Amino acid sequence: AASRATNHQPPATSHPDWENPEWCIAKLREHLERIGSPGEVEATLPGCWRVRYRLPETPPMISIVVPTRDAVALLRQCVESVLEKSTYPRFEILVVDNQSSDPETLAYFETISANPAVRVLRYDQPFNYSAINNFAAREAKGEVLCLLNNDTQVISPDWLEEMMGQLLQEGVGAVGA
Repeated sequence: AASRATNHQPPATSHPDWENPEWCIAKLREHLERIGSPGEVEATLPGCWRVRYRLPETPPMISIVVPTRDAVALLRQCVESVLEKSTYPRFEILVVDNQSSDPETLAYFETISANPAVRVLRYDQPFNYSAINNFAAREAKGEVLCLLNNDTQVISPDWLEEMMGQLLQEGVGAVGA
């Protein structure tokens, strides 16, 4: 077998300015401008940077789908953390009840239904996670779906902004946290 010599050089693995955080941030900003993705760049850990993409003036409505069955303590923590901590301006919560029977859970459904940002949907079929989410998607008013388990809790107020910023980038169809 014959071998061919090439002049291919491996990519540079170091650059003298890479140690300079201001230079790196400037280069990332230039890149964002070049590709037409407005965003802010910030330093996080040494040698690491974070891009926060800007959202449109009127960001898309997000429908947050939360399937549940009983487990009111988990559901309460989830829903209240979304309502109290989220800073995203346009969302609805669709709590999908999959045959709950616990009186405390049923009473909680009544309580949260009074909030205009929350709707409780009844799914009276055997448990099927995909079918439940598809049912809720048909009822959703949002342009974007967020599938959220009832055992989650919001800890970062800008969680929806962060995911939406990623989702709105060219070629992105789904985002996971």
